[in-house]
Amino acid sequence: MTVPESLDSVLADLGPDARWGRVVVVQLAAGHRALGELVRASGLSRRTVERLVAAFDAARPTEVEPALDRVRLAHLALDADTVEIVSTLIERAPRARPVLDQVPADAATVVARATLLRDQFAIDGPLLLLGDHDLTSIAAALVMPDVEVVVVDIDDPLLEYLDGIAQARGLAVRTVWADLRDGLPEPLQGTAALVFSDPPYSADGVEVFLERGLAALHNRARGRVVIAYGAGDHRPDLALAVQDRINRLRVVIEAIHPSFNSYPAADAIGGWSDLYVCRPTAATWRRLGRASRSRRLYTRGPQAEEAATGLPSPIADAAAALVPGGRVVDLRREPDELLLRALRTADRPTAVIVRNHHRDITGEQSQRALLDLVEPRVTVRFHRSTPDSTTAIVVAYPTGEGPVARVDHTPRHRMNRPDVT
Repeated sequence: MTVPESLDSVLADLGPDARWGRVVVVQLAAGHRALGELVRASGLSRRTVERLVAAFDAARPTEVEPALDRVRLAHLALDADTVEIVSTLIERAPRARPVLDQVPADAATVVARATLLRDQFAIDGPLLLLGDHDLTSIAAALVMPDVEVVVVDIDDPLLEYLDGIAQARGLAVRTVWADLRDGLPEPLQGTAALVFSDPPYSADGVEVFLERGLAALHNRARGRVVIAYGAGDHRPDLALAVQDRINRLRVVIEAIHPSFNSYPAADAIGGWSDLYVCRPTAATWRRLGRASRSRRLYTRGPQAEEAATGLPSPIADAAAALVPGGRVVDLRREPDELLLRALRTADRPTAVIVRNHHRDITGEQSQRALLDLVEPRVTVRFHRSTPDSTTAIVVAYPTGEGPVARVDHTPRHRMNRPDVT
């Protein structure tokens, strides 16, 4: 005799779609039994509804959580107070950084994202945001106070700002530092109920961030990765290139909400982008790890400038001369955050080439702040305007005092705390 599934196990199996499974449970508790009506009220397939009915009949629950029927997505009812709070916080946020393709959405968009995720999905687990320069995490925490929100970003000032807001307002927002080009932090793999991202707008950028989002999903059959992407009305070829990359991962574009995201400063794409709801298929998991290996994901800033590959010989020669037999690392086209990580993990003499106006080396105060995070394990020397006025070389000499620093995925502002090793 086959033992019927429990209602809890069926709902858990549905993952984000448990939002609609609860509609069936509510209908059954009210005495409605017609399968066709249950299918139309929930939007779930007949087969899934039959599973829910069998589980309900096997062990009728004593309490039923309310759930509204599925309807066509109407204009979202946004809480005006939440929009006002988020608007103020966006205005106070660290300045957008072109090197990271940051163009903030407006407050109404940010709250609309959070509202859509809340109304459309059951989020039984962490909501993961890959990048969050426009504070979608804060809107989500305000709209869904019972949901844990995790933000992964390379932008240290942004992560510090988010931590400050979360602490001041008592919000369940946790921040993690990572360069997603190198992969999703291992502790986050397979942990997320739902993933949201407003990625770099290059095809490589969307593909890499989507792959990281897929790797984060806990429910591989019904998890979703929601992505903001826009190409502008004059470049459908760019949108096609992005959709081709999505298809490479054998992911279903389950929905595209046109002109969902408004960006006041994004004239290049008409100030709007669409919202893609992406769902993996069984074939997706054989494709992970095949995303672009390019590190130039961003469409603006130094990475977008035309440049020959490799180092010009005078720069390479100057760096190599400072660390005979050591390592040379070129970060001139990389986000400023990577200099600190390169110094903290140096296991031999290392010359790091950066832009001469890199924010960590432009003055005595900024240099001292950097040294506080790397000494005494390494000794650092700054060579400004070397070998020319546009370039600087920062050299790290390991002192042998302690092991290579464990940076993992700690935001910069938490590195010198006693509880961070």
